[in-house]
Amino acid sequence: MMKPVFGDTPGEPAAEVEAMAADSIEIEFSRGGNEARARDRDSNLALGKARLGARIVRILDEAGMSVRQAEVRTGVSHIDFSRIRQAKLRRFTIDRLMDILEALGQDVEVSVTVHPRDISAAGEG
Repeated sequence: MMKPVFGDTPGEPAAEVEAMAADSIEIEFSRGGNEARARDRDSNLALGKARLGARIVRILDEAGMSVRQAEVRTGVSHIDFSRIRQAKLRRFTIDRLMDILEALGQDVEVSVTVHPRDISAAGEG
């Protein structure tokens, strides 16, 4: 059973255990005015990081791997794994978390869909 690692730490995303245990990771970017888009982009980025971090923690837990063992296996610092376990993800980029997943033997697939922006909403916000 996976331990919840995300809480109400200031500046870090809160997520439920069910979201962390999901097999499929989906990130949906929302639309809105300029200010709303910036907030949504930041929220979506934090959510994406939280989901990737949760997957890393899940892999470590399922393998019964400590952060030191993960460091030996992957070459990624045990300090980084410790930060991920504590959901301190500000220092991580999405691509860095994806690299860590790949170092843990995971295939990572990214899909991007581009939609035209609603021009009538561009002036709102």
